[in-house]
Amino acid sequence: MNFKYKHAILGGTFDRLHVGHKHFIEAAEKVSEHVTIGLVTDKFLGDRLHKDIIEPYGVRVQELKQYLISKKYDAKTEIHPLNDIFGPALKDPNINMVLAIDESVANAKLINRGREKRGLAELEIVVVPMIKADDGGFISSKRIRNGEIDRNGKAYLKLFTNTLHVPENLKPELRKPFGKVIISLTDYKKIRAADRMVIAVGDIVVSNFIKVGFQANISIIDLKTNRQPIMDRTILESLPMTDIKTENEPSTIERGAVRVLNSILRKSTTSNKNYTIEIEGEEDLLAIPAILLAPLGSIVLYGIRGIGGIVVEVTEEKKEDVKRIIKKI
Repeated sequence: MNFKYKHAILGGTFDRLHVGHKHFIEAAEKVSEHVTIGLVTDKFLGDRLHKDIIEPYGVRVQELKQYLISKKYDAKTEIHPLNDIFGPALKDPNINMVLAIDESVANAKLINRGREKRGLAELEIVVVPMIKADDGGFISSKRIRNGEIDRNGKAYLKLFTNTLHVPENLKPELRKPFGKVIISLTDYKKIRAADRMVIAVGDIVVSNFIKVGFQANISIIDLKTNRQPIMDRTILESLPMTDIKTENEPSTIERGAVRVLNSILRKSTTSNKNYTIEIEGEEDLLAIPAILLAPLGSIVLYGIRGIGGIVVEVTEEKKEDVKRIIKKI
């Protein structure tokens, strides 16, 4: 097979290897005899935002290797650890092409300046267009970490295009704890100490956080417990001030309420402000969209009557579990 290029290079973090990454790699594999993928090391990440939820180098390199083997590219492709933007590009005279996306073209030009200083031929810069998710935004690891899309570019918000009405036969399944059960205020203190985004769904769990000197990043309340108005003034007075109101009828997940929650979640990722959403109706089922829309690594805490508080650490796997439930609605 004749290839246009002898040796192509490309680089990135490749966190949570997604269809956009695969599209990028394919663009090199189809036109180059040999390919080197520069993989950003944990050290090179430095103090990058959300570094703590970027997959470790060992996980990322293994996912890349498995993908290359599945596509039979492994024999002609090398993975090189990147501790700077240059990698092997300043040493190998056989490299003659570098792939970039729009936001990395500047780095590709820096590589060429570095090669020029060392008497090496300039690389052809090939810009690969980013591909879009089904909501029209670009697919990126950042959007996956932020809880907006999955690795295939499917937007979680689109699961709530219509109001969902929960059937009676599904309610027993929803009453099963979706995470760790907590009861004591000591457990609430531990969540506070974890220093993660916390979304609290339900007046009692919101109040319990206040009791341990902490307000959740997002509190969702309806001024009821067990579907009855809260009469205990100590609880009512401990609840945070409402920032926004929206409606959500019992046994439903209303489209409008989900959009309000999503808007607040997006604000919370770049703000130090805590928000309180007051629901006219019933807030219980909003734990479902909260898990789907929250950033990875967040904590969603909700209550189940007669059981206690349920702590859910938001992971890709948990989001997939919730998606399976939604498909039953």
